[in-house]
Amino acid sequence: RNRCCRYLGPAGSCTALHSDVLRSFSWSVNLCGRKRWVLWPPEETANLLDKHGQNFPASAEAALTEAPAQYPGAAGAARVEVVQGPGEAIFVPAGWHHEVTNLEDTLSVNHNWLNACSLHWTYQLLRRDLADATAAIEDCRDIAEDFDALCQRNLKVNSSMDYYDFFRFLRDVAEAEMNALACDNSDQQAHRADSGVGTNAEDGSAVAVRLAEAVANQQTGRPPAQVDTSLPGAGPSEALSPRELLAVFNLQRTVAVVDSLLTAIEAFDEAWVNGQGDSASLPGTCTSCPKDLSSRIHAVVVAARLRFPTSE
Repeated sequence: RNRCCRYLGPAGSCTALHSDVLRSFSWSVNLCGRKRWVLWPPEETANLLDKHGQNFPASAEAALTEAPAQYPGAAGAARVEVVQGPGEAIFVPAGWHHEVTNLEDTLSVNHNWLNACSLHWTYQLLRRDLADATAAIEDCRDIAEDFDALCQRNLKVNSSMDYYDFFRFLRDVAEAEMNALACDNSDQQAHRADSGVGTNAEDGSAVAVRLAEAVANQQTGRPPAQVDTSLPGAGPSEALSPRELLAVFNLQRTVAVVDSLLTAIEAFDEAWVNGQGDSASLPGTCTSCPKDLSSRIHAVVVAARLRFPTSE
């Protein structure tokens, strides 16, 4: 998910206190003019809320002088202040609250994006937004034809994606990282072939398939079988490359969110999670059964981790 925008504002115009959409990362570059940024880290969230712990002020700075009793924690909240000049860029981490004032007539370009490092923030936000959406129509539960589907629809309207959309995004992130591992593994196989080191059809991908089958056997109650996790032709010196290490790190973060999300969806749409019915069909290279994605990621991570250097 990527989002790029251009912002043009006169001197004195401002953006109210907020954190970026879906807890995304962002960068902003000034093409001309100057901006003043004030930023608060996520751990200061509670201090920015009003005395009831419910609402943020339009401006945390204004709240210090105009309504200190209404926002008692704002004065003690740690913050960062930055004046951004022409040609300068600023990076805003996921979940950081900020308000921005144009000190001059200003034109800037801003880009938002999500990746494996911010998925837990996004999921936390969606869970909170779903709870709010559910509470708002709780009185309709007994008369709604499909109350959970209605809540998901409202979540999508309010937050730009529902749980199903978020799963598709997680799938895309996982597929990209698994492809990165496959490409690096292919490059290493080619290097071994060029170096005269023996290779055959059994590689990391085949190990992943065998591990996935073992996971499936365990889930269906069949007795576990010993899994051959050897990587033929791979020597001790063939540890994971930096790109592969990053892919494994991203997959581990992704699958943790995938597992939690599938558990949440299974509570109200078990058929979809298990790939039953038309609603479970997903476009792209991923299997049509959402639950299979979790097994595939776990298998690929285990296969990759077998190549981690050891102390032996």
